[in-house]
Order: sequence, then C-alpha cells, then structure tokens
Amino acid sequence: MIEKILDLSVRNRWFVVLLTGVACALGVWSLNNLPIDAVPDVTNNQVQINAIAPALTPVEMEKQVTFQIENILAGTPSLEHTRSFSRNGFAQVTAVFSDKTNIYFARQQVNERLQEIRQSLPSGAEVRLGPISTGLGEVFWWAVQYQKPDQDMPAADGKPGWQSDGSYLTPEGHYLRDDFERAVYLRTVQDWIIRPQMRMVSGIAGADAIGGYVKQYQIAPDPAKSVAYGISFDDIVRAVQPTMPAAVRTMSSATAKITSCVPPDGSKTSRKSARSSSPPVAIRRCGSRISPKYRSDMSSGPAAPALTAARSCSAPR
Repeated sequence: MIEKILDLSVRNRWFVVLLTGVACALGVWSLNNLPIDAVPDVTNNQVQINAIAPALTPVEMEKQVTFQIENILAGTPSLEHTRSFSRNGFAQVTAVFSDKTNIYFARQQVNERLQEIRQSLPSGAEVRLGPISTGLGEVFWWAVQYQKPDQDMPAADGKPGWQSDGSYLTPEGHYLRDDFERAVYLRTVQDWIIRPQMRMVSGIAGADAIGGYVKQYQIAPDPAKSVAYGISFDDIVRAVQPTMPAAVRTMSSATAKITSCVPPDGSKTSRKSARSSSPPVAIRRCGSRISPKYRSDMSSGPAAPALTAARSCSAPR
C-alpha cells in the first residue's frame, strides 16, 4: 500500500506540490479566522432561573418556589436534568439540556413553562432567566470609586464634588456626609448610569454587581395613627405601588415596610437622561497591570474613598 502511494506521488509530483500548497493556504486562513480561547468553555447547554422572594426563608423558598419551578420543567424536550439551591429570599434552578439543543430554543421552552406558574408563586416573588453565559464568560471587570481632590482638582464648595467640610455634593444636589451614603451613591451610579450603557455594547450578555448598597425608600406607618385616620396597610400599599410599576416591591405584614429600588431623584430614568446627569466618578479596570485609572467620559467634575462597588461583564456563549 505504501509503495503504491509513493509511486503515485513520484509520478504526479506537481499535483502533490499543488495539494500541499492548498493545505498550507487553508491552514493560514484558519489561523487568522478561527476563534481561539485560552481556556475553552466546555460548559454544557444550561438555562438558569433566578427567583427572588425577600420575605421567604430557605425552607419556604424550597417548598413554594424551587419545587414548583423544577416540577414545571419536568418533561421539557431535550432536558437532561435539573439542579437547584435555595437560600434566604433567593433560589436558583439550573436546567441542563443535551449538547445538540439550541440554547435559544431551550430558553424559549423554559420561559413558556415559567409563564404557567407565575400566578401560583407567592406574592412578591420574581422569577427571571439568567444571561446566556457561563462561569467562563466574564470578560471584563471594573470598579467605580471616588477620586480624592488634589492640586489639579481642588475642592470647590457649592459645585458637584468634594466640599471643604469633607462631604460630597452630587449633581442632583444631595450632600453625602459619611462613607455609607457615599457607598449607596456609587451603587446607584452603577445601576442607573453605567450598567445600561454597558449592556448596550454588542456581545455583552449581562452585567452583575458586587459591593455597594442598593438605595431604598422605606415607608414605616405608625399603626396607632393609621387606625385614627382610618387608613389600613393595604390602602398604603395600593397608594404607593402605582408610582413604581417597574420597581421591586416587598411587603412585611409585621412592620408594613415597603421597599423599592429607585434612581437618585426617585423617578424613572431613561438612558438618555442617565447619560446627561452622570455624576463625577472615576472608573478603573481591575486585574490588569497595563490599564491606568480612567476618568469616565460621562463625568464632568472631580470625584472620591475606597472601592465600594464593582461589576463584571459576561460575554454570550
């Protein structure tokens, strides 16, 4: 067999040279066009379902939320298995599909089945699908922090930025006088200004927050005064809820506390207005020795103390 191959190659040497040249050209083209990962993502096809119900304990989450989700997913085409965990006010269910299943088809099937149980979930429970990404999909980390005043950007009283008394004045006119208030404001900047613009970048599947404190407005009625005026807790809930249709609402029957995530000025914020009212902060890329500290192209003034909030971008699979 080998003798025949050698004899054919010798008799058609120019044809062999031509085939070799074609193979080399194909190799060069593949080297320039094939995607190459330093750490290949071998994660199977999976769809993550995140459920939030702040008023439920882990046992209640397992019985009232997690079990219903796993039960409704049973029998989904190409579903191999599900796994889940339940914590205080949070549960996550991961549905694993066969490798040949299209991820968008799998997400559509899961979403259709979730619609069937939304009405039967506990009041205040919110269920949503996770981004189309895996643990190896994180491509970029950045941090948002204040920038201390220096000779180039001295403190200017009455203008957004650091004040001479050590407080920080936001573009909205709010004075931040302690570390907690400044940490809350950084998280607000992340959620309402930076995150919407990052999610508009092509190829970004999602952005997750780490650190900081979510700004909240809490209403704690006085039961005695409510009874005197003939106002029930349900009346207060019905009066407040229409003003925040897209917010996260929780109601505690013991304290009648209504919690909602809102933008800095308490109103809806569009991407356009978020860009124009961006506060002066500094954005720094994390985990890179070659990346200096950046000033945001959205900022317009001095900015300030330690890292209090960070986000990561996830690329789609």
